[in-house]
Amino acid sequence: MNTSTLTGFALLVVLIAWICLRQFLWSPVRPQRNMKIGMVLGIIAVANLWHSPIPVKGGDVGILAIELVAGAAFGLWQAKLAEVRPISDKTVARPEARARRKEEPVADLPEQESRAGVQGLAIWLLLLGLRVGLGIFSSAHGYDLMSSMWPTYLVIAANRIVNGAVFARRTVDNRVTA
Repeated sequence: MNTSTLTGFALLVVLIAWICLRQFLWSPVRPQRNMKIGMVLGIIAVANLWHSPIPVKGGDVGILAIELVAGAAFGLWQAKLAEVRPISDKTVARPEARARRKEEPVADLPEQESRAGVQGLAIWLLLLGLRVGLGIFSSAHGYDLMSSMWPTYLVIAANRIVNGAVFARRTVDNRVTA
């Protein structure tokens, strides 16, 4: 293992832990943020896969397609099951303080907050279990590309993009009015 692989793996572990923790915390609904995180992760993964010396086989492409569809489906599932409520004073205090610190207008604060809870964590762990299982299958069948960590970044990217898109649609449909 080289430094790049260790760094990528460490960041992946931190990312997974962060997403697992966020399932239990009420946080402001900012769908664009989820989609941006997903896009950044996707770009990082594609760039690393592009520069990878590992040959791409048909099985790699098939398994990657299965995982991307699963990641997107699980993102949709998580967004549909998440609890959404009007934003509380405690939750709105963080973005307000951040906006004041950066001297930005406070008008663009979210109106809602959400959390996925135990159901969201279970869905997330199912997705990770699927990724690990297909990674083991890939390794056993000689699909080296799918045995690397970068497809995991792509699956998380697909999950976050779809999750953000569903939340964007869901929060537009359920605007909170006083």
